[in-house]
Amino acid sequence: MGAEHTREGKWRRINGGLIPVGIIGAYFAAPSLRFCNPLLLLFGGLFLGFAANVGYDRLVGDEKTRFNSIQVWVFILLAAGFLGAACLEIYQREPRWDAKCAALQAEMLNGTAMGSPAPKKGQATASEAFQALGCRPQL
Repeated sequence: MGAEHTREGKWRRINGGLIPVGIIGAYFAAPSLRFCNPLLLLFGGLFLGFAANVGYDRLVGDEKTRFNSIQVWVFILLAAGFLGAACLEIYQREPRWDAKCAALQAEMLNGTAMGSPAPKKGQATASEAFQALGCRPQL
């Protein structure tokens, strides 16, 4: 019990919380990769990692300086900015993606109009495009 109040015990407690949160976040962020720029997510994750590293030095090491505290907050703010931009892009892009999927679904269910040309060589049919885009059936 006494080990919880040491620097190592505090780091174990924080580290034990960060790892499951990172795993859960990666699991739930994976479906959003098709909607947003992966570089925004990468930079957001990198800055969160830098914040954790500097925070580790601050909590476990003996580096409790004002500069160290400012570094942690700057990295957190940068990560929040990049992740916020990624979320904004997701919210802007998903309705258009769903509309495109709904149009492909309608084309598959209703068929093409008589006299419309067949897809050109190398061009995907509606069902192939629906599957390749990872669309889900629209109701």
